[in-house]
Amino acid sequence: MSIGSLLLVFILFACVSALFNFLFLKWTKTLGTKNLAPSEEVRWSTDYKPAIGGISFYIIFLVSYVVYLFLNNPEFMAKEELTHFGILIVVTLGFFTGLADDAFNTVPWLKLSAQISCGIILLLFDVRIDFFENNLLDSLLTVFWTVAVMNSINMLDNMDGITTVVSIFILLAAAIGSGLILSSNFFYTFVCGGTVSALLGFLVFNWHPSKIFMGDT
Repeated sequence: MSIGSLLLVFILFACVSALFNFLFLKWTKTLGTKNLAPSEEVRWSTDYKPAIGGISFYIIFLVSYVVYLFLNNPEFMAKEELTHFGILIVVTLGFFTGLADDAFNTVPWLKLSAQISCGIILLLFDVRIDFFENNLLDSLLTVFWTVAVMNSINMLDNMDGITTVVSIFILLAAAIGSGLILSSNFFYTFVCGGTVSALLGFLVFNWHPSKIFMGDT
């Protein structure tokens, strides 16, 4: 890695760190507890519970990326650098959009716009679902799938343990499937496995009676 690239990475880390600290300082009293009247129910529950579990998923996801790409297999990063960069941008955008919604209850159109942007960014970095023999249809499917999955996971996060268990099995299936199909490349297996580990650690606190929810993050 060149000195210029290294500096850019350090600058990016500094910006992310500053953003984290800004958000945490600003939202200390409201982060994860929706700004509702006491008489209103939160996620089908009469109790207020913090919805910040997704923060740990994001951190572990990034750690999995770093461990595999930069320590175990740096050549793989060089081959698909743009693809990985695009995925990291999308995950980060989705994370901070959810974090803002958990703290501020942002308007629906803002969150939807960010979700659509996530799908479009994937396309810009040549990440798309290859289902039809038509790039336009594949692109539309990719954007629709991105928005649909983000919202379905968010809507499911309303009962103790349900979203965590469902997500664990989805990621396990993805990890096993990618390992079998891409036998010479275990990157996706590694990242999915890392996220499953994050979910298992979270499930301890999300199991009935839960103390925490995932939140939009």
